[in-house]
Amino acid sequence: MNKVLGGRILKTKLYLLLVILLSLPLSGCQWITSFDSTGSIVAPDNDLLPLEGLWDIDDFKPISEEAGSQSTACIGQKAAFSKNEAFVAGEISDNVTYRIRSVKTTDYFLFNYDIEPGYIGINSSFIDIISIFSSDKLFCDFIYLNAKEGLMYADGGFYHLKKLSDEPGDIDSYTSDRQEPKDVAAKIPAILRSGVLLGLRSQNNEGYAYRTLWIASTDTRIHPILETKDLFVPRKSGFWKVGIQTYKTGDVMQDILFARPINKADISKQASDEFEEPIEQHITFVSDDYVAVEYQNSSDDDRFYVLPLDDVSKLKGVRISDVLGQDAKNTFLRSAQAHLSSLEQQMPDDISSIISDDNFTLERRNGHWVIKGRLNMSGRQEDFTVGVMPSDKLVNYDDLCLSWNDIKEEVPSASDAYTSPNKDVLIALGNNFLSIYAIRDGVISSKPARKITIKEGETVVMAEWAMGSYVPKWEESFSKTNPLVVRK
Repeated sequence: MNKVLGGRILKTKLYLLLVILLSLPLSGCQWITSFDSTGSIVAPDNDLLPLEGLWDIDDFKPISEEAGSQSTACIGQKAAFSKNEAFVAGEISDNVTYRIRSVKTTDYFLFNYDIEPGYIGINSSFIDIISIFSSDKLFCDFIYLNAKEGLMYADGGFYHLKKLSDEPGDIDSYTSDRQEPKDVAAKIPAILRSGVLLGLRSQNNEGYAYRTLWIASTDTRIHPILETKDLFVPRKSGFWKVGIQTYKTGDVMQDILFARPINKADISKQASDEFEEPIEQHITFVSDDYVAVEYQNSSDDDRFYVLPLDDVSKLKGVRISDVLGQDAKNTFLRSAQAHLSSLEQQMPDDISSIISDDNFTLERRNGHWVIKGRLNMSGRQEDFTVGVMPSDKLVNYDDLCLSWNDIKEEVPSASDAYTSPNKDVLIALGNNFLSIYAIRDGVISSKPARKITIKEGETVVMAEWAMGSYVPKWEESFSKTNPLVVRK
């Protein structure tokens, strides 16, 4: 991503958490923002903005003893808010908008931070959360206590803010808190940060296995590569875990697809009593809203499904027209007919007997995701390429900043490749290796900055990019899974 996170209208009565960890690298503070749907959201009249003014960050309270000792990284620094700009402890953002929502206090703190509000001295039934957006991207959340006090979550606890003045002053001048003259800072090139969550599928004697690699760089310097089990999926509601769990009831084996928020406990599920037949399925593609699977049962129902991550249990796939429009459905049917013609077979009068526009998936080809459909024909399957590109409803970022021919010329063994939205990193896969190259001014480095072994036949099912301040936040969230460090 890059997958740069943004806001979305959330369904009522559905509690979702947006965990976006925002970095303030020059101030040393790691602001963690959250979002839930417990309350109405309004865009306030900026003339009545309750945050407007200058604030002092004067205290800190950790949410638990396990969160670590009291942090002083931001104590003594300032926050300032005006109609168009926001400044918090060294980080300034312009083109800001403010959205206020009133939430149930107990629900908000229990769901987001797993604490009772009384722990931090809040006793009211409802509380206002002011979300600050910069160019439609969440900058931070402010817990509004009253006209003179507020809280912001960072560093494993809550910083207390006290209002000093209703006038914010010249917000641009506060960048001096970075302890760097503003005219000098302006001459320093922006730091390039890129990160990708790469989901991999491999096959062994027991079936399929899934893992996620976190690959990140700062100014083309590669961070330690981290690995965790299953698929670690960034969503607008926070990070989710997606995978397949195999269960056995008697002699029946069933593969059960699961998708849940990362902070939710695993809920065991045995093979369904409704089905006395074996079920095999494996994941072929994952994005922030959908998962594609190949599904097979004993009735030779071997097909594809693309399922909403919010409801994978019903096994009801979306139709290609649902995610790509009616024109895509027409292209789907024409592509199927062209494939039949190539086999010197005619389309049957009742095409629904062999084709359905919810029987499709995505796969990698020459550095891009392509859509593949399936025909079920008298006990056998025929797959065909659908002549339509995936939209951003399915794939967040699928561009190569270099041509496939250029990549193959420099990395002849590459069977798949990815480049960052920052155009600074190339990831190439092939011959059981994953190689990471720096890109500078459109030129691939002569040698890989990092090269690791991958399993034979291992393929990518997910690639979600982060850029800028989202990179350290995703890395911090990924690190909470107790990942392994991948050796060379």
